[in-house]
Amino acid sequence: MSYVSFDRFQSELLFKAISDRSERGSVIVTTNLPFSQWTELFENTAMVAALVDRLTFKSYVLDMNGDSYRLDQTFKAQHS
Repeated sequence: MSYVSFDRFQSELLFKAISDRSERGSVIVTTNLPFSQWTELFENTAMVAALVDRLTFKSYVLDMNGDSYRLDQTFKAQHS
């Protein structure tokens, strides 16, 4: 999640899917945005808070910042 905004229906559908799944098993979500910027993607800030709450409950949050793999591969291809 990071480049496309969600309308109300899409937001509610995603929330329901993650909420239902989180009660039964693991959920993996990847995104380029920190949780603090998720309100830019979803219309309902209360729903964002509830979604983040469900995703982070008993979870591991990995913050992986580093150089772009794609950019590195582009530079390597240009110099070979």
